[in-house]
Amino acid sequence: MMIIELQIDSKTLIASFREQMRQKLACQLFEFSFLNTLWRVTGYELGDTKLRRSQKSDGNACIHVGAPNVVTPMAIRPIRLTQHLIVNTCGTNELVAANGKLGPIVPLHMDLVFILETDCCGSMRQICFRYAGLDPSLPDIEAAIGNRIPTVCVDLPIDGVLAQVLPGGLPLINSHLTLGSRDELVVIRMEFWQPSWGTETGDPARVFSYWTRFYAGIVSDHLLPAEHWSVFVDQHVIVHQVQTLIRESFVGSTKTRLHSGPSGTWINNGGIGRVSVSFNADSIDACRCFTKEIDVNADITLDVDTTVKVPNTLHQDVWVDVSPDFWDATCCIATAALFWPIVGAEQFTKQNVNQGEYLAGFLPFVAFIGALAQVLDASSKPDPPTGFSKDDEDGEHLFRDQIIDLGTNPTFGTMTLTTARAVDDEQITGIRGLLTAGTLAIAARRYPTLADIGVSEMSWGGGGRCSRVLSARALFHLEATLPGEQVFLELCGFDIIDDPTNSFRNAVTYERDSGNRHWLNIVVPIWNFSKDYWNAPYPCRIVVRTNGGIRIVSVAPPPVLSAEEAERLGREVQFRFVNECYLPKYRIFEELEWPINPVLETPGIYLWQIVVRGLPAGESLGIAGTRNVALGTAMVTAGREALVSLIAPHTGSGAPLTFRRMGVGRQVQTLAGDGPAVSVRSETPADQTATPTLRIRSDREVIIRQTRLLPGAQIGLPGACRQLGKQMLRGKPLLLAVTAGMIQAFDVRDPRRPTAAWAVAAAGVRGVIPFFGQLFAWTDDGVLPLRELQAEAPSGFRRCERPQILGCAVAGGRFWILRDCMLLGYDEKRCEVARTEAPGALGLAAAGDWLVLSDRDGVTVLDPANPDPSTSPKVRNDTCDLMRLLPVPALAPHPMVATHRSDHTALLRVTGSGMEEIARYTSTPWFIDAVRIGRVLAFPSADGHGVTLSEAVATSSH
Repeated sequence: MMIIELQIDSKTLIASFREQMRQKLACQLFEFSFLNTLWRVTGYELGDTKLRRSQKSDGNACIHVGAPNVVTPMAIRPIRLTQHLIVNTCGTNELVAANGKLGPIVPLHMDLVFILETDCCGSMRQICFRYAGLDPSLPDIEAAIGNRIPTVCVDLPIDGVLAQVLPGGLPLINSHLTLGSRDELVVIRMEFWQPSWGTETGDPARVFSYWTRFYAGIVSDHLLPAEHWSVFVDQHVIVHQVQTLIRESFVGSTKTRLHSGPSGTWINNGGIGRVSVSFNADSIDACRCFTKEIDVNADITLDVDTTVKVPNTLHQDVWVDVSPDFWDATCCIATAALFWPIVGAEQFTKQNVNQGEYLAGFLPFVAFIGALAQVLDASSKPDPPTGFSKDDEDGEHLFRDQIIDLGTNPTFGTMTLTTARAVDDEQITGIRGLLTAGTLAIAARRYPTLADIGVSEMSWGGGGRCSRVLSARALFHLEATLPGEQVFLELCGFDIIDDPTNSFRNAVTYERDSGNRHWLNIVVPIWNFSKDYWNAPYPCRIVVRTNGGIRIVSVAPPPVLSAEEAERLGREVQFRFVNECYLPKYRIFEELEWPINPVLETPGIYLWQIVVRGLPAGESLGIAGTRNVALGTAMVTAGREALVSLIAPHTGSGAPLTFRRMGVGRQVQTLAGDGPAVSVRSETPADQTATPTLRIRSDREVIIRQTRLLPGAQIGLPGACRQLGKQMLRGKPLLLAVTAGMIQAFDVRDPRRPTAAWAVAAAGVRGVIPFFGQLFAWTDDGVLPLRELQAEAPSGFRRCERPQILGCAVAGGRFWILRDCMLLGYDEKRCEVARTEAPGALGLAAAGDWLVLSDRDGVTVLDPANPDPSTSPKVRNDTCDLMRLLPVPALAPHPMVATHRSDHTALLRVTGSGMEEIARYTSTPWFIDAVRIGRVLAFPSADGHGVTLSEAVATSSH
């Protein structure tokens, strides 16, 4: 049996729980009925929090002896967390009457009871604060409010972090939680075991009585004063991993030969954890003896001590003891450095720690194993391995200090590693092993107080800068009471109420800028107001919910317009549209330089999507940003269309983008068709007496779409990002991030606070592809369903000889694999249904309903129904780096691919007749490797070792 035990100080856990409750309740500002009156929750206050063991054995645990399917139920006294909560409420009618202010507050006091438990009868992979009801029970309050109280669950990092250090396939059979004897300690203990593990290590599965003692609170307190958390890891897993690491390093090696071992032991070296491993091996052709190279045989012992001398820094001392064969030693000098490569193992360089996305405490252990791997990954030179220093006074002693960045966990807070020590606890826990411990600073968020909202009546005007519609408009800002709290203010939502004629449906939009200024904008087209509305006008009533409180705002109706007033205002809106939007937008057909006038004028970062139709085919448009910085070139396609998609800032003054027609010597285009042109640039009132008539040629069109992006969080990854993707899991969209050793999923619906959803260790993975409801991962030598990835089950798409896979794609309802100069197609049952030769092929991608195959001569567009490269036309494009052929899912549904080289990135449109280049960017454009998830854009960070999130908060087009 292998045990991992996590201990958390009760006060620290309570502080973490309180912070989570504040976050979960901040936006739970709902309406409820109580005592025949409608009320609105305006906010919450947290009182005392108590953590106790229940007096009654009214809980149930599932004990698994030897296997997950061998279950013995146990009645237990569950761990109860009681939270006193004050719910501040106000009558709905009073809030309406206050109009933007708070009415009289009525507080409701209640004690919420949560059961703290692991999911020991289910997946065993979560720790939950399960809401159990009120104490004492208050049926009316429970019916009104109780069902809104959330259950809070946290995923344990079993499939993510622990999968990197556990023996392959070793199942979790028990995961339980208890409270220490003095209620000062919360303990989570996990057991991993299977019969083969017991045979190999002599380590038996724990029996029912072992867990009976655990639930009775008979546990060892491993926390020293000032320590908030600890992780105790069974020495079996550490020794097993080091032995496996060394044994596998000899597989396929032409420089080393293993004779016996390795055998490993765990030693408590005066409180310091030591791994000692011995084996006998040859270093082949290791040195010259007289006139030839000879093998050197030696008995080798490797000792590694791990301590923490500086916070968040693991210190390793390594001693390599080499006892060479006598006859070998007489002919050459055998040193420790000579045998460093014998214990090398590239497959275990998993030392990168995932930036604090997982549960506290497991990360130091992963870092320890990773740091140990650095010792074992050395060159044959007499220099120490990378990152290690050589002891000048002892040639067999190396040491290093490795900084461990545990990051800030959004669930628990900021972790600090302060110690690593050996612990012998065979009497209580039943194991010996390594314990890492440290402190935890709770990440307490600051919550603002919403200031009263000032409102005014609606007025008439245009529906926006480039609107042609006469509309009733109003705008009001959301502000915190204290200026310093504005940055913490967040909108939870808003609702239109008391709107019997539906005049204000879809008329209110929310906007915010990078300075965290918030406002609600009301724009109601004149035709939204029906005769019934004008017979009995009423205000636009909005319920505004923020994390700083709630308000109900009533915006007075617009003034009644006569027919003459409506006609005059309508003409003004039309003239403004033509002068400020219509003519400037079509200047590209008349002039060589075309500055883009923004539709949204607030300074910030914007995604620009621009389509121009009607220019001569083959013409090029140079694209420049602010300060005339060249951004790229757009090509007018055979269909006389130019398409540009890029992210660029708008400073609030000047043109954020400028297009220049390249290779055109004079202005040859005319805006109007046959007949006299009408001037609409005069600003004299006399000219505004009639609506201008423009005759724009029907074969010309310009569309400008502008979307404001606000920066979100940065997600750290344990390595270079190889692919971003998305998955729908139980109706929830998730962002997938693939690195060389891990596939991770994140919930990014709140891009400022993304949360980890799941993770799977996957050495060598290159990408993931959804296919018929399953997620498949592909590596250089195989494709497997994600659920089978760790088990290495043989049920995926691969062959025994495992030739290198060069690409995977899904098109035409089939899963396509390019390997060994063959293009193979599989159906939903994973049966091969298509096979065609693809000699010299280097890459594969899908674009819409087409497959794109690349080789050194060019690219070929294939129809999945007849994917024969020999019968399909090849497009030669010398400007493309065909070694990197990239699908562009962020631009879906447009069938696009991109090719990347050192000086530019080309965007190409895929059609049945081939491809044509539509744009060329001087730097990597936003859509390369990007993913859209709702209103969130995700793309690799600048250094490639993370994910950058942005949120689309406002969009306008004309």
